[in-house]
Amino acid sequence: MKRFAVLVLLMLSAVPLPGRGFAADWEGIYQGTLGKAKVIVQLVEPLDDMEGETKRETSRYSYVPKVRDLNPVLTKKGKTLAFDETPQQFYEFNGEGAEKVITGKWTITADGKTAKGTWASPDGKKKLPIALTRVPDLPEEEADPALNIWSDTYNDLWLKSVTFSDAGLAKSFGPIEVRWLKDSAYGITYPVLGAFPDAARKEAANALLMKAIRKSLGDYRDCKNGVPLDWEPENAVEMSFEINYASPTLLSFTESGSVFCGGAHPSNYATPSTYDLTAPARIGGTENLDLSPEGFGRILKLANTDERIAFEKFALGLWKAGADADKEMGPDCATGWIEDAPDGAKNFSLFFTDKGLAVFRTDYPHVASVCLGTDFNPTIIPWTELRPWLQDGQTLLTTELKP
Repeated sequence: MKRFAVLVLLMLSAVPLPGRGFAADWEGIYQGTLGKAKVIVQLVEPLDDMEGETKRETSRYSYVPKVRDLNPVLTKKGKTLAFDETPQQFYEFNGEGAEKVITGKWTITADGKTAKGTWASPDGKKKLPIALTRVPDLPEEEADPALNIWSDTYNDLWLKSVTFSDAGLAKSFGPIEVRWLKDSAYGITYPVLGAFPDAARKEAANALLMKAIRKSLGDYRDCKNGVPLDWEPENAVEMSFEINYASPTLLSFTESGSVFCGGAHPSNYATPSTYDLTAPARIGGTENLDLSPEGFGRILKLANTDERIAFEKFALGLWKAGADADKEMGPDCATGWIEDAPDGAKNFSLFFTDKGLAVFRTDYPHVASVCLGTDFNPTIIPWTELRPWLQDGQTLLTTELKP
């Protein structure tokens, strides 16, 4: 009976969230001021992380457009909420013998629409008012499926404070050009279209590119906020972009870097992305997209399992032949996760170059140290050898495949 009473009490003090169960009515994303400074705030209960709802061990907030979060750790619930503010991640002060570094004390009341209260210095000598307003969650259809709604809403709010400026001369590729934008947060440069023969298509394609750029920037910020302050290496741009191919119908580029998100070593990676500039639509560069009908299936015969298996065997056969010809590097790169995947479910990347279609493998456990820089990875399929694999009536490669 007592257990039932507790359950009823919990239900009365919580509100349902689509796809995330229940949460306290004060939890969510807020924006407003701390003193005179503009801030964005994510308020959560630590218990929610165990329940898989917010995936946050603590609340967080940021002075916009600062790149680092501070973490208010809930210490008292009830009509008045109390938090210890710390720059540390949860694991830094929650382990045995760890010490929490407190940089401020929050005392607020929140009703799910507004939050008001006071920030105080640890010694209590300095106090600043806190005034926050709840921000509506992003619509489910606009949210990143890899994140929960609150984390994505927080990132979206922060990203609105980031500006982009011209980062140098554009590079021409026949009738089009690619120009570079630098973000105001980290100084990373990103490619967008410059001169282009169709103004409407250029605008639509650049909107799609900017959406992907903001997603990449938000992911990078999440990565860097997981690194303790005293672990940070020298402040340097850790990623860059290379244009692989550009035409009025297609754009391929590779994002690569050595990004440190904590742990023993940086994460070394290279991720090619390709865009159909006529739609516009991304056709490569995200999980399971490349070898799908919605991906390179716009160009190649990949509409069903049999067609996919046939192309896999052709493409990976050429790749293996390239590896076999490299007696020095080939043996170290001849096996990977792809070999363990069933036919029709082997994932590898595709992108275009001026010579043809590139087959790029990044599936090795040791890819960062061995296989990214070889002459056969990627392996290039010349334009003429693509003819048997083209969709009937495809129009994206008409110029490249003219006799």
